[in-house]
This record gives sequence, C-alpha cells and structure tokens, in this order.
Amino acid sequence: MTDRQTLLKSGAMAMCAAVGLSAALTGCGGGGDDAKPSATTTAASSAPAVSASPADPDAPTKAAVLASYTSMRVEQMKAYRVASPDGTKLDDYATLDALTAFERDLEHMKKNTVIPSSGTSRR
Repeated sequence: MTDRQTLLKSGAMAMCAAVGLSAALTGCGGGGDDAKPSATTTAASSAPAVSASPADPDAPTKAAVLASYTSMRVEQMKAYRVASPDGTKLDDYATLDALTAFERDLEHMKKNTVIPSSGTSRR
C-alpha cells in the first residue's frame, strides 16, 4: 500500500468516525416521556424549570457537517449511476482528494464500461 493510499484510508476513517460521532451525539435524546403527568408534576410545572444539562454548543456545527456529508454522498451516487460527474455538484462538497478519488473511480467505471443503472458490463 502506498503512502497516499494509507493517507487516504486514514482520512476516510477519520471522516467516518467524525460523522458517526456527530450522528451519535445529535441522536441522543430522552425517550420515555409517554407517561401521563400526575397532579404533583402539573402543579410543579408552573414554576420555571432548570435544565439538567446545557444545550450542546456544537450542535449547529455538527448538523452542518452531517448535512454537507449527506449532500456529498447524494451527489456521489448520482455520478456513479451514470459513470460521469456531469450534472452533479461533487466539487461543491468534496475535498480535492475525495474529488480526485471519485473521478478516478468514474474513469475506471468508464474504462470497464460498467453501467450501474442496468447492472451489465460490456467487454
């Protein structure tokens, strides 16, 4: 494995870890609020409530990262369906290294005449 492949692989792993962590952190939330409030909780609810944990200050950033990654994957799949980056916005979302890898994949698909939408190959 070349140094570039190792670097790309570690970069991809870091990106996956960051997205996974972001999804896990933004996905945490209380479930069990299905019980009906009793009379004592209704009376106590008129007083201002103090939050047990502060809001995550990084939540907007995490949501933006996840949205950007999701958009990049949508554009990547559009390109892979037709083996061409034409009509996609890959360059808006992907880093230069990722864009180079996508273009290399697409060229390989064209060279081998793999047409994803029909699932056949002509050699």
